[in-house]
Amino acid sequence: MKIGDLVKLPEDNHYWWGGKVGLVIGYGYGDVDEDPLYPDLKALHIIVGDKHTRFGANFVELVSESR
Repeated sequence: MKIGDLVKLPEDNHYWWGGKVGLVIGYGYGDVDEDPLYPDLKALHIIVGDKHTRFGANFVELVSESR
C-alpha cells in the first residue's frame, strides 16, 4: 500500500475506527525509525474524518489505489 490509497479498517464495535474507511497519509512510526519488537513492520498512518490512527498493512483492506 502507498500514500493516497483508500482503506477499510477492521470491524470492531469497541473502537471509534471500527469498520470505517480512511486515507493512507504516511507510514513509519512517527518519531522513531522502527518498533523494537517488530523491526520489519512499518505502520500505515491513516486519516479518518478529523482523526488519525495507525495500522499494519495486513490489518486493513484496500478499497481503492491512488493513481
